[in-house]
Amino acid sequence: MITEDHQQKILAQAPTFQPAAYDCSGLPPLQFEQQLETLRKEESHRCYEANQWPLFNFSWIKQPEGQIRILVSIDLLIMDAMSGNNLVTELQACCRNSDYELPSVPSLRDYCVAMGPVARNTLRRIDELLGV
Repeated sequence: MITEDHQQKILAQAPTFQPAAYDCSGLPPLQFEQQLETLRKEESHRCYEANQWPLFNFSWIKQPEGQIRILVSIDLLIMDAMSGNNLVTELQACCRNSDYELPSVPSLRDYCVAMGPVARNTLRRIDELLGV
């Protein structure tokens, strides 16, 4: 989350997130496609408040043929292209292997503390360029 004074806030304990579930397994193909398009439009136009958790949404749809489709919506305030690639790779690994354990990754704040002044100066410069 981002506070009113533009500082990153990491929650000590994030609330439990419950993804929405849509069972479309009984729908005819055309009706399923219409439902899927409606859900995609809702997610693609979702606007998140930077100071409210969560800044993302996950949901799943059971398709008529029985497969599960995952819909993901993430505010780009909390994700860059490399993070997006990592997320897709890890989701694929989890889908292929239910015993897959996600790697432990430090937060941006923890990374900056560990890297010291160099990382903090780089982030400060980025903030200046963005006018934050």
